[in-house]
Amino acid sequence: DLNGSGADEITFDVTGNLGTESITVNVAAAKANTQVLTDAINAVAADTGVFASGSGAGGDLTLTSTRVGTSGTTATLN
Repeated sequence: DLNGSGADEITFDVTGNLGTESITVNVAAAKANTQVLTDAINAVAADTGVFASGSGAGGDLTLTSTRVGTSGTTATLN
């Protein structure tokens, strides 16, 4: 669970087959809509090779690698 409210922010490192980038999101906004985290991850997708999908309050967030086949991975956070 994300802890925080109001103006609190949390920073994540997104690591994929292309590299690592840090993203920062507002905790309250991310709790209200998974799309906030999805958009932040996708904003660095060209640098990390990780793409996200998902939206809605408490919605699942699916992470997908740009690699295909057995080298690719998919993870769902809920």
